[in-house]
Amino acid sequence: GVDSLQVDYGVDDGVDFVPDRYVTATVAKTKWDKVVSVRLRLLLRTIDNVQAADTTFNGVTYSGGFLRQEFQATVKLRNRGLM
Repeated sequence: GVDSLQVDYGVDDGVDFVPDRYVTATVAKTKWDKVVSVRLRLLLRTIDNVQAADTTFNGVTYSGGFLRQEFQATVKLRNRGLM
């Protein structure tokens, strides 16, 4: 199962097409033309309870005995950076 999905947008505050900071969609709405990448973070858990210890992800503590694993990927948006 999926416990959490986080999407952050990489904003280039300069002119080098490299993200200077990552923000949520509510913050990035000011300058969408400056978004050069997207960072996806998933917190996945086992389907069955295996009596595992509590897990903290993004400041939230998850309990219930499930094993959890975080996965992260950062993707450069096409035609937004140097080739």
